[in-house]
Parts: sequence; C-alpha cells; structure tokens
Amino acid sequence: MIAAIYARYSSGQDREQSSTIEAQIAMCKEKALANGWEVDSDHIYVDRAISGATVNRPAFQEMLTAIESGRFPNVLITKDDSRLFRNEREAGQLVEWIWSQGVEIAYCIGQSGDPSKNDDVWFGQRIGHLVADFNRRKNARIAFAHQEMNAKSGYSNGGKPPFGYQRKEVEVTDDAGTRKTKVVFELNAKEAPAIRFAFEMYLNGRGGLQIADQLNQQGYKTRGGNPISKSGVLDWFRRPFAFAGARVWNVSFWQKNAEGKQSRRVFKPREEWVIVPDSHPAIITMEQAEQAYQKTQQHSRVGQKAQYLLTGILKCRHCGYNLQMKSYMPRNEAHYVCSGRRQSAAFCGNSRHYDKDQLEEIVMQEVKETILDAGYLEEYYQQCLEEMKKEEAESAKNIRLLQQQQRDLEERIDQALEMMLDRRLPKDKLVSKLQEDEKRLAEITDELEHYGAKTVPNQRDLDAFRQQLNEALDQDFDVRKTALHTLIRKIEVDEDGQLDFDFYLASDVLASTPTAVQNPGNCSLLLSSNMAIPSS
Repeated sequence: MIAAIYARYSSGQDREQSSTIEAQIAMCKEKALANGWEVDSDHIYVDRAISGATVNRPAFQEMLTAIESGRFPNVLITKDDSRLFRNEREAGQLVEWIWSQGVEIAYCIGQSGDPSKNDDVWFGQRIGHLVADFNRRKNARIAFAHQEMNAKSGYSNGGKPPFGYQRKEVEVTDDAGTRKTKVVFELNAKEAPAIRFAFEMYLNGRGGLQIADQLNQQGYKTRGGNPISKSGVLDWFRRPFAFAGARVWNVSFWQKNAEGKQSRRVFKPREEWVIVPDSHPAIITMEQAEQAYQKTQQHSRVGQKAQYLLTGILKCRHCGYNLQMKSYMPRNEAHYVCSGRRQSAAFCGNSRHYDKDQLEEIVMQEVKETILDAGYLEEYYQQCLEEMKKEEAESAKNIRLLQQQQRDLEERIDQALEMMLDRRLPKDKLVSKLQEDEKRLAEITDELEHYGAKTVPNQRDLDAFRQQLNEALDQDFDVRKTALHTLIRKIEVDEDGQLDFDFYLASDVLASTPTAVQNPGNCSLLLSSNMAIPSS
C-alpha cells in the first residue's frame, strides 16, 4: 500500500510553526511504518499558517485535484480530522467523496474507517467534525474578544495606519507586571492637511475626481509615491471615523481564492464595526465623518441592484448547485458559473463559463417558442385531462371512504361530548381521545377539499395566460424576471451546453402573472424541453 500525507497548522502567536509540521509528518510516517505502508514523497501536502475553516487551501486543493485525477496513493494519512477540516459542512461532504475515489483516510489520532459503510464510524466522525467546528468558532470568539479589548484601549490590532497618521510604538505594563510594546497612531504632519482639505471639499459638494486632482496639484502623493486617485479619496469618505480620532476595528475581511491567497476585501455592515472614539488625535470632527459616511451611502444605493435574470433557477447538472454570477467589470464581462465548482473542484467538474447575455437570450427564445407557441399548452393540458379521467374511478372510491370516516368521527365525537356532559366517564379519559379524533377529522376534511378542487383550465383561460405572459416578457426587468421565475421550475445546464427546461404550470403559476387569469383551474403539470447552446 502506498500512502500520502497531509499536514497543516493555523496562523497564530506563540506557536512553534516549523516544528509542528515536522512533528505531524513524523507521526504520519510512524503510522505508515506500523501498518506496512510506503509513503510517497511526491504526495506530502503541507499548508502552513492557514486555517482549516475552509477547504480553499493551496496544498489541500492540489491534493483534491490529484485524488480526482486517479493518480493518488491508496491511503491518505493525517494527524487527526481537524487537520483536514474545521468546517463541519465541508467535512461531511468531502470525507465521503475522498473514500468514494478509492482513497482510504487514516488518522493517527481518532477513529478511522469508511463512514458510508459503518454507521458507528459515520457518527463518531461527524461528532468529531462538530467538535472541531465548535472549537474553531469558540477560539474565533476568544480572539475577537481580545482584539476588541485591545482596540477599545486605543491600540492597533495590526495593519497600516490610515493616510494622515503614522505608527508610534509605546511601552506598556500589563496586570501581571509584564512589559509589552503596543502601537498607537499619531498625526503625520505632512499628510494630515490633505485629509482635512479633502473632507471640506467633499462636504461642500465636490466629487472624488476633482478632489484627487486638487490634491495632486498641491503635491500630495500616496505612500508609494504615486498620484492620489479618485477611488482612494472616495475610500476615505466611506470609512471616515478613523480620521475623527476613533479606533475603528472589525470593518472588513479578506476572501481567499482557490490557491489560498487573498483575493478580495469584503466590508462588513456598519453595525458590526467596533468604533472607539477619542483613541488618537482627530483630523476632522465626528460630525464631519458622519456626514461624509451618510453621503457615500446615498450615492452607493443608486443602481445597486444586480440585473441577473436567471439566478435561482439555473442548476448545474453535474452537482445540483445553483449557477451564480461571475463578473469582470474592466471588460464588462459577466458569466454564469457553477457555485459548487467555485467552492471546490472536488465538488464539481463543470468549469464552463456561460455568457450571461447569450444564455438569457436563449432562455427567452425557448420560452417564446415553446410555452407561448400555439398548441403547446393545449397538448399538455389535454394529457393532464386524460390522466385525471383515468384517476376518477380511484378518486371516487377514496372520496367515499373518506366521507364514511368523516361521518364515523363526527358521530364518535358527539357521543364523547354527551358522555362528558352526563359524567358517565371521567373527563381526563376522554379529552386526549377527543383531541386525536378532531385532528384526524380536520385532516380528512382537507383531503376531501383537495379531491374536490381538481379542475382543468379551458381554452379561454389558456389563451388569456399566453397573452398575459407575452405582455410580461416585454415589460421591464423586474416584471420579466417575476414572470420567468413563476413559469420555470429549473433549468439544468451541463458542461457541453445542453439546457434542460422544466416548466411548472399550475393554477398558482397562471395566477401569478402581472394581470392574473381569473379562475384558471389548478391542474399541475411539469413540462420539459431541451436545447443546446454553442461553445463560447
């Protein structure tokens, strides 16, 4: 048996980061030796200073790709389950996937075994996943609390000081008498006037480009020696409270790409920010900071709504995940891509990008050439009518049976009430039985209403629906999207560009068009069609 090894440690202070990897690998090699396995040196995967909270780790993703290729050792050895995962949901999916690829997972510490073949192993491992996830969350909260205390004390939690300020190291003594070096912010005499000037201009109605031009003409530069940009200036106004002397913390986090590298800064809602006033010298007032922030929020709301017609109904045929939008604004490009594939290549092999405009145009064309084509609805509703006729005999039998049960229950309930009034039986012996009978009676009543409600729309209803849907598809984006999402149950897309449409036509769908059909009936049908889109 040939074995691979995976080792990982999270970033953190006071940790022997180099030796922990060596210790993990040594432990895994001892496990291999004890079992007579040979470790393949080409398959030792190491992620350094990366949390297990996500599977988006460079070495881990490389390992998954190797497993998927089929050129991977028979066994994967790791110290314990938390080295592979600290996210319970991802662990549950990927552990079973790794085993399904013919790769055995062996832990140096903890219970090993195929969870799909042994319920005890499955339960034990899932409990382990939950415990690891719980510990990760708890440690994150503890770290957050320590950082919050540090921020509220006026000290930096790391990172560069904002423009207009500079770092200053100070010596402090904690409660235990230990001297530590902390970082505070002090004014940068050369940069601070630029901040004051920029906020005065912005609050007097000047735009970001005009302010940047004025600052550049006055000789101000970024710390890298480059001209000050419009986007840089506007960023001051979006997060202005640090310039008012407030320590601002927990504002954003960095998303990582599949290689584990920081790819995009994501800003949190303001209610999650930690804002501690009077932490360092102010360049502007807190009132000016608030005015600037509110002004940026008003501007950012204009045109903020994304115009994606098919989100929520496009499904990847390979993994069942929704397709989501991936945009590249510099080139004005937008594509629908599999969200499962974006999460991990192990979840899905569909790497295709479907051009947004092309795919939406094809879907609109398909709707107009099928559902709106004369005869299409009539054909399927005729099938529905024929199916209903076949079921009528069975339905009549069920209705008679339910009606008899309804009468029996009503009679039994009346008798029980009389016994309670006459005190022939103790009340406590009858109450629970009465409750059961009344619950069953309500269920039977609902079933009878369901049987009695089945009808089929007539030709006039179908014509009206077709006309109203045509009108909805020619209106603005919101109306068009609503019409499509009430009409289309899902569209499955595969890597070859094959589209499988499921149209769900029922009374609630017919009645949900902008001008609803009156009394359209409620015969429900699942209609299907398929077509292919060209490669792009």
